Amino acid sequence: MITSKKTKGRTLVLQIGKFLVVGLLNTGITMLVIWLLNRALPSSDFWAQIAYAIGYAAGVVFSYFTNKAWTFQSKSKRTAREFLLFVLVNLASWGVSQGVLYLLLTYAGVTDAWIATWCPAFLLGILTREYLCQILAMPSALVINFVGSRWLVFRGSAEGRVQSAE
Repeated sequence: MITSKKTKGRTLVLQIGKFLVVGLLNTGITMLVIWLLNRALPSSDFWAQIAYAIGYAAGVVFSYFTNKAWTFQSKSKRTAREFLLFVLVNLASWGVSQGVLYLLLTYAGVTDAWIATWCPAFLLGILTREYLCQILAMPSALVINFVGSRWLVFRGSAEGRVQSAE
């Protein structure tokens, strides 16, 4: 059965919405792990990068299972190939966001003193230079993750469900 452009469009919009919800939850998990590690590790650009990598990895695992089951409703068996593709897509987006993080930490001139000029006092102990740069680097991964997840990792699952639903 032929799927209409309108139905495909609705499916895509719904998937983007679900992807954004999963992304918010994923970001919460990632940022919590990063924040905890920032508190436990020495304060330096090196350890900020390490904390970011570990937090990002925690988010990837959550994101794989949630996006597979809910966002893209993939009924395929979990395979090593599928998970590896998901990890590779996330490594690509992580590389881009790590590059953005490096640029922000190195060249953007973000300092704790600058943050103190605009940040509410109750957040000053939480929102450090490293943490703000980590937060600002995260959105750079969004488009890469959605495109890679939708058209590489879980490809075909959405179109099949739309056709069978009509």
